[in-house]
Amino acid sequence: MTIIFAFLIFSFLIFIHEFGHFLASKCLKTGVDEFSIGFGPKIVQKKFKGTMYSLRWLPLGGYCAIEGEEETEEKKDSASSYQNKKPWQKIIILSIFLFFFQFFYSYFYLIYICNSCNVFIN
Repeated sequence: MTIIFAFLIFSFLIFIHEFGHFLASKCLKTGVDEFSIGFGPKIVQKKFKGTMYSLRWLPLGGYCAIEGEEETEEKKDSASSYQNKKPWQKIIILSIFLFFFQFFYSYFYLIYICNSCNVFIN
């Protein structure tokens, strides 16, 4: 049971990490080609507003494929390409996951402390 719980927590942390990149990209009007949870063959795939969302068989990872992150000629001229963003925007897209980790870690840690100290009285 502990292994399953650890596996679920790890998968949740990966989701939060990748979702941070995704959200920052969308807020800064950068295209996201694909947002995926897991690796390997696709279980479910759906395209919505230009982004392919997919769930894959091995939930030990995930990725957010940002448009223009790979230097290809076909999307280099696009206004929504990562390559055409200002340096401060690139830094936000790549480092926003630190904020997400800190927020969720602090939130769950406070819940744990409050519950273990009986702060919440029923």
